[in-house]
Amino acid sequence: EGALIGRDADIGRLHGIFATGRSHLVGVVGAPGLGKSRLISEFSATAARQGADIVLARCEAHTTRVAFRALSRLLRAMFRVNGLDDANARAHTLAQCGGTLISGSADAQILFEVMGIDDPDALPLPVSVDGRRRRLVEVMSQAVLVRPARILFLLEDAHWVDSPSDEVLADFTSALKPTTSMFVTTFRPEFRGALRERAEETITLEPLTNSMAVRLVR
Repeated sequence: EGALIGRDADIGRLHGIFATGRSHLVGVVGAPGLGKSRLISEFSATAARQGADIVLARCEAHTTRVAFRALSRLLRAMFRVNGLDDANARAHTLAQCGGTLISGSADAQILFEVMGIDDPDALPLPVSVDGRRRRLVEVMSQAVLVRPARILFLLEDAHWVDSPSDEVLADFTSALKPTTSMFVTTFRPEFRGALRERAEETITLEPLTNSMAVRLVR
């Protein structure tokens, strides 16, 4: 890919927020085709060179009504279980939690169910939906706290996020406050979900000027 043209101020804001070393929820908003994905790709590459772990998930139009699909994708990326069978994925996830998540516990079962790697022999949990959401946020935040590296979470196309994931992830970003991790979402202007409403910083991408557009096509 060529140089990122016309977005110096936007990527500069992202770098500036990252440089504070504090947790932030940042929204990048723009119409289709304005370069949201390219912007965060450039930003995440720089963050990775500075030692951050990158956790990337994307929402898709056909999964908007599939409960917890976006959250599942983010968690699978966070624990790096894609390509593993369920049993190995569970063991791999537990190993990354620094002893804060116990095999066979209710918290482990709730997490594994959302990730799609649950034990088929496990008994159903008598836990309410709200209780599950609270436990998920706690388990996720504890997993971040035991990580040695700073984490940059990226959720693309949040305008297609399912509602349960939107609510849990918004709560999760609040629970990240004691950490240095950063959470960045991209979405279209019409999105009005919790991840947008709770964003502490919003970067709005404007169309490129004519002179910038000419430089882009040369």
